[in-house]
Parts: sequence; structure tokens; C-alpha cells
Amino acid sequence: MKILIANHHLVHYGGTELYVYTLVGELQKQGHETVVFSPLLGEAPARIREAGIRVVDDFEEISSERFDLIHGHHRRPTLLAFSFFPFTPLVYVTHGFLPHVLAFEAPPAPPVVVEKFIAVCEEVKTHLVDNFTISERDIEVVVNPVDVERFKPRRQIDQAVRRVLLISSNKNRVQKELVEQACFRLGLKLEIIGWEKRAWNVEDYINEADLVVALGRGAMEGLACGRAVVVCGGKGCDGMVTEENIDDLLETNFSGKRYGRPTTLETLIDEFRKYDPGMGRVNRQLALERFDAQRQARKLVEIYQRAIENSPRKEASLTPGEKIGLLESYLIDLAKQSKETEVGVLREKIARLQEEVVILRELVRAMSKDGSSEP
Repeated sequence: MKILIANHHLVHYGGTELYVYTLVGELQKQGHETVVFSPLLGEAPARIREAGIRVVDDFEEISSERFDLIHGHHRRPTLLAFSFFPFTPLVYVTHGFLPHVLAFEAPPAPPVVVEKFIAVCEEVKTHLVDNFTISERDIEVVVNPVDVERFKPRRQIDQAVRRVLLISSNKNRVQKELVEQACFRLGLKLEIIGWEKRAWNVEDYINEADLVVALGRGAMEGLACGRAVVVCGGKGCDGMVTEENIDDLLETNFSGKRYGRPTTLETLIDEFRKYDPGMGRVNRQLALERFDAQRQARKLVEIYQRAIENSPRKEASLTPGEKIGLLESYLIDLAKQSKETEVGVLREKIARLQEEVVILRELVRAMSKDGSSEP
């Protein structure tokens, strides 16, 4: 199967960048070909290319190719992928719905056609049903994949907790200070990554720790490495992950929001004191059963296959007017990004796409003069 993956950005080592890196590597192992598109490139593409995966920031490079399926992650790049490959079945993955990501994560509107929606947790599925009137039967839940061969225990955690790792890409100073205070009170050594210290080799830092404080993917990778994990962040503190609560916490993707409990110094100290060295072995097994990238990729491939088989538009096409609308919508988004980031390459993309819009408008005018109408 040949799969096109569209992502809004591949800049740092953030959530969707790591999702893409993990997924394409596993799909390649399972015999599938993938091409990754993103208009915003930074550090992450080098890692993906090292794995032998093509990464492009211009659809002109691949416009003559045919794909079996589009795997879209964010609204705008998915919209553009559909405008270039309207005959290709499409699945759309939603990762979250916090205010600062909602504009990126919202499902694409018509004329974009989505064969199947995928949510990374039950909470996101509920969001799609309640706010976008998407039928539950059109949504599958597939949790984030973790490379359990990369993220695995290299040593057993200590009998008593000694070293704590805080993984946080959000610059939440209150959270950072509370974790620092808790570690000081309990005499624990603290390491922080993702704050001002970005790291690719996260697994090395995790394996040096006994206990990991993190949200989302960081929590999942900590569990895969056989560490004790406390799910805690700016939105709340769900506490120590256990065999009894892990499925509850998965429902909200380890966001810290499951129990509606605020993060306080007393809460953190109480959770750290729940540490048990037996958590290492148990947590590794819990991760293997739930996050293993091999299993998650197979689930996705099954969804891809059903989307291809059930797609009614094997040779569909967009009218010139529809393509104009899609391209102009994408141009607006790119223009905003280029002002914020001052990335010259984006301005070049805007200019090329504007030229295509002009050509399409002329085609529409010519059709109108001839008395023809758009199909």
C-alpha cells in the first residue's frame, strides 16, 4: 500500500512529529510505502529521512504519483492533499481539541470527503460526535503508537525512588516549580527535558529515572520503559498510573484531565510516595498490551483497507470552483503562518498556489462564456 501522510508541521520533536516518525517507521517494516507532506519543516524531517522515508513540502514534487490512501492529521494540509488527489480515499486523525489546537485539528469541511475518522482516545471521539455531528460508526479509536523496541527498560528501577524526570513541552512555570519543590521536599534528584532542553534521545533520559512526570506521549513512553509514571500537567493531576486506572487515563490520552483534580504540591508529594519498584515490570507489560506501534499500525492498516474498499469515488474529481475554494482557504492559512514565522519558503509556496488559482479562475470564466457549467 502507498500512503500519503499530511501533517501541519514537522518542526521540533513534538506530539504529531513523533507520531508520524513512529508510524511511518512501523508501516515501512510491514511492507508499506509512505510519503510525508508538511509545509513547515524543521528538525524532524531529518530523522524521518534517515529511516528511508520521503518528506516533501511541495505537492508539485509528487503530483504525478498515485496513492492508495491519504492519512490526514490537520485540517489545512489535509485540505490541500485532497485538492491534489481528490480520487484518493482519505482517513482523518484528530489528536486533540484544546483551544490552541482546535483550528488545526477540526475536521475538514466539504467538499473534502473523509471515509473514516480516527480519534486517539475516547474523549476526542466524543468531541467529534458532539461538536461536528459525526456519527459514532464513522469514528475509530486508535491510541498513539509507541516504538516499544526503542522505548524499553535498560535497567530496573530502584527499590526506593531516587531520580525523577519531568517531560514537558509546555512552558508551564507553575507545574515546573511544583515538581521542583516536591523533589526538594523528598530529597529526589530532578531532570527536566522539553522545557528549555529539547532532546531527541528521550529514551536515554527516561531510563536514567525511576519515576517520570509527564502527559500524553511522554507518559506512554515512560510506561514502555518500565518506569513509575505520574500523569500531571497544567490542566490537572491524575496521579500515579496503575494497573487499575490505566484504561481510565487512556480515555483522555493521559492529559491529566480525567479526574478533574488540580496540581498542587501536596498532591504531587502524595503521588510520589505511592512509588513501588514492582511498577516497573507491570508498567512495561501494560504498555506492550496497549501502545505497541506494531499493533497500532496493523489496526490502522485494517482501517485503511476498509476505507479503500468502501470508497465511492475511485475516479472522482473537483470542479475548478471547488479547487479554487480549497486553495484559497489554504493560502489564507499559509499567509498567517508566514507573517508569524517569517519563513521565506512559505511565501514562495503562496506565490505558486496563487498562480494556480488565477489559472483556474480563467478556466471558470471561459467555461461560463461558452455557456457551459461546472459538473
